[in-house]
Amino acid sequence: MIPTGWTILEALPLTPSGKLDRRAPGGLAQPDPGVGLRTSYAPPRTEAEKTVAVIWREVLGLEKVGLDDNFFDLGGHSLLVTRVQAGLAAVCGRTIPVVEMFRYTTVRALAGYLSSLDEAAVSADSAGKRSSPAGTAAEPARTGRERAERRRRMRGG
Repeated sequence: MIPTGWTILEALPLTPSGKLDRRAPGGLAQPDPGVGLRTSYAPPRTEAEKTVAVIWREVLGLEKVGLDDNFFDLGGHSLLVTRVQAGLAAVCGRTIPVVEMFRYTTVRALAGYLSSLDEAAVSADSAGKRSSPAGTAAEPARTGRERAERRRRMRGG
């Protein structure tokens, strides 16, 4: 793990036995997450960017999120990714694979990915094809028994 911030102390608070005193008055100073890591603020412009930024703000508890802010540098982690995924599913009406959330870690990148999904769905609909989530077949999921039966029929058995 890479530290997200550093705090310089003159001395560590110690107990009378010489151990680190975590309960000392004032405690150990906590670094401000994201100090020095944030890029210059660029506001979201498109609807997709605004949607992603609003969801990130709510999940991360921040006042503002810029286009090039990295979700994980802002304090996000794998559990919060699932909350973002649920928020996007509620707003967009489609489930975004979690792996894509780790691949597109900035507002700009994730919004671009969402826009490309929308464009692919529109082009598939205009071509008369049924659109399906990225990388999945257009047929319904099958149980193991159904798949085995289908293979058996295809082999002629």
